[in-house]
Amino acid sequence: MLALGSVVSTPARPLEDTEFYCEILDFYDHWNDIDPSLAEHHTALSKWSEAFGNDLINMATHVHLILHWLDPSRIRENDAVIVVSSMAEAFLVSSRAACDAVAAALSYVACDKAGQAPSDSLRALVRWADKNPNRVRKSVGKVLAADLDWFWHLRSIRDYLVHDGCRANIHCDGRQFNLWVHSDRN
Repeated sequence: MLALGSVVSTPARPLEDTEFYCEILDFYDHWNDIDPSLAEHHTALSKWSEAFGNDLINMATHVHLILHWLDPSRIRENDAVIVVSSMAEAFLVSSRAACDAVAAALSYVACDKAGQAPSDSLRALVRWADKNPNRVRKSVGKVLAADLDWFWHLRSIRDYLVHDGCRANIHCDGRQFNLWVHSDRN
């Protein structure tokens, strides 16, 4: 999937519930002639923009499939828990990858000197910012100092699934799906 186009101006009106804008996606541009407003930073940010865009599309697809199985006419089908388990695990992995793509873009603007901030993960960037508060731009520092409990929980669950042999088990009570992360080793 490639984005072929120039930056689209955002509407003057407030975005609707079904609309989304994130400045990093402006750099998801693969024309031969890069939009002049992006040229200076395109090389550094384009790959992270593409990764983030792909993660968003993957996450939306996973959620769409999970919601599809919530339909009362489908929720009790034999395949439901298997598909939802797979999609839940894929959603968690894509979400974690999206966090790292955003972190890589944030690291690019995190401080005045290029290359000082780590760009390999959100975890590394947050820890670096905690240890080096005077080197972090205030606007980025606010983002990294925000309540990131959701990220640490997401990271733990994803790491259990990917690295520790856990499985995303889905229980269905006929009305909803419940996620249980289980491992024989834990």
